[in-house]
Amino acid sequence: FHVKGLTSLGVVREIRGDIEGAEECFRRAFQADDANAEVAAAYAHHLHAFRRDYQSAEALYKRALALNPTASTLSNYGTLLFARGNNEEAQALYKQAITLDPGHEHSLLNYATLVAQWGQDFPLAETLLRRALEVNPASVSGLTNLGLLLVHILGNAVEAETLLKRAVDVNPSAAPALLNLGWIYEQRNKEDEAREMYRRAILADPSCRFPMRDRTASSVKLVR
Repeated sequence: FHVKGLTSLGVVREIRGDIEGAEECFRRAFQADDANAEVAAAYAHHLHAFRRDYQSAEALYKRALALNPTASTLSNYGTLLFARGNNEEAQALYKQAITLDPGHEHSLLNYATLVAQWGQDFPLAETLLRRALEVNPASVSGLTNLGLLLVHILGNAVEAETLLKRAVDVNPSAAPALLNLGWIYEQRNKEDEAREMYRRAILADPSCRFPMRDRTASSVKLVR
C-alpha cells in the first residue's frame, strides 16, 4: 500500500472498531515515511485516543507540528495536554489553532471546554460555542455544550431546551442532551416528559449519570 492508502485504511479500521488493525496500518505508514506530517499526526491521534499512550503520542504530535503545523494537529495535541492537566499549554495550542484557522470547529469546541472547566470563563466559552455552531449548526457537541452552559450556568432554559432538542434531532442517542432535557422538564414539573428523556438517555448510554438538582459553576462538565 501507498503511505496515504495505509493511513486512510487505518482511519477506516478505527471507525469499524478494529483498533489493532488500525494501529498496524499507522505503524507501517510511519515506518515507510516518518517525515510525513499527516501520517505522524494520524498515528499520534490513534495512540492518544485509543491507546492512551500519551508519551508516544506527544512525541509524534511534536514531530507532525515541526513538519507541518495544522489546526487539527494543534487541537488534538491540546486535547492530550488538557487530559494530562497541562491546561496553560493546551490553551496556547487551541489559540494557535484558531489563529491558523478561525473556523476550525474542533478547536473552538475544545477551547470552550477548557475555558469553562478550567478557567470558568463562561462568557468566552459561550462565544466560542456560538462560533462553532456558526461553522457547523448540526454539531451535537456544540449544541449540547451550549445548552448545558445556558441552562446550568447562564440561566437561559428556554434557549437551552431548543438547542438540546436540536442535538437530539441530529443524534437521537445523544445521552447528555437527553439527560439535560429531562432535567429541564423535571424543573417544570413535567414528570412524564422528564421520565421519557431519562429512559432514552439510559438506553443510549447505561453509564450516564443524572444531572444534580442543584448545579454550581464548578460542577458543570461540558462534553468532550
